[in-house]
Amino acid sequence: MTKKIGLWFYTNENGDRIRQQIADRLRMSGHEVYFDFDMRECYCLNGEVYTRDGVNLSKLDLLFYMNMEERSEHQHDILRALEASGLRIVNSFEAYSRANDKFIANTLLRRHGVRVADSMLIPTDFSEATMREIFKQWGSVVVKPRNGVCAHGVMKFDDFESFYDFLLFVQPHAHNLYLEKRLRFEHRDMRVEVFNGEVVGNGFSRVMKHSFKTNVRAGGVATYIPAEQDAKDTAVAAAKALGITATIVDMVRSLDDGHPYVLEVNQFLGVFYGEYYRSIGEEPPAYFAEQDQKKIELIVRYIETMAETAR
Repeated sequence: MTKKIGLWFYTNENGDRIRQQIADRLRMSGHEVYFDFDMRECYCLNGEVYTRDGVNLSKLDLLFYMNMEERSEHQHDILRALEASGLRIVNSFEAYSRANDKFIANTLLRRHGVRVADSMLIPTDFSEATMREIFKQWGSVVVKPRNGVCAHGVMKFDDFESFYDFLLFVQPHAHNLYLEKRLRFEHRDMRVEVFNGEVVGNGFSRVMKHSFKTNVRAGGVATYIPAEQDAKDTAVAAAKALGITATIVDMVRSLDDGHPYVLEVNQFLGVFYGEYYRSIGEEPPAYFAEQDQKKIELIVRYIETMAETAR
């Protein structure tokens, strides 16, 4: 049975090529595929969501979205409106929202027994004496934007005076701050993709070039270093705790106790690194090229299965 499927996909770093491959596969199966829209430009009229050109997205059977950087507060509301209008979206809006808020995600993961960094949410007029005591216990503090991406705006403070000067500076501009204890780890993180409760591939790492960030935008290099089983188990548990279908879980292995700790459960699968390497003029390592095709296959099969039971 023909279904109407929407794709909102990133197009930088050759993401448009991945989107085209997914669309072609779905069309070969007889489905209609629509991706010529920008969710940031959509509007909601009488409970249904329309593109800037007037196409009614609420009439689709399913929407698969994977667009980390082209997000906005309006897009966030449009995503909620699409699900409220009866459209099945992957990931669900509730799961997306949980992962989107680092404070909420950390709290839920801890509640479900997944190892995460010690954390705090504090008002910007927080007690100096209490914060000084916390700083003594933690030794180093990381400040994270709650809904930031690509490690943008993440800051590390190794001494209390510098941190407190920053806290005083942001008082007129922010109501609260989200803080985590700085975890001690070696030169790389561990990344494990999870789709529908199962690990995709063997995982990989980003080798750190920044003084404390592993993100590629901060100079990190995606490298095929397979994740150990305990990291894979942790990633699956983290995805389950947030109820998220498609994600990539970022972890580090603590130098203090040797266990993997979750830094972030992303709202989407990871970038298609095979195409990323091609976008910068390099031949991708075999693992990443193979991983791209595995992910395309999983996405297509899942979309077809979910679309059949939609509405």
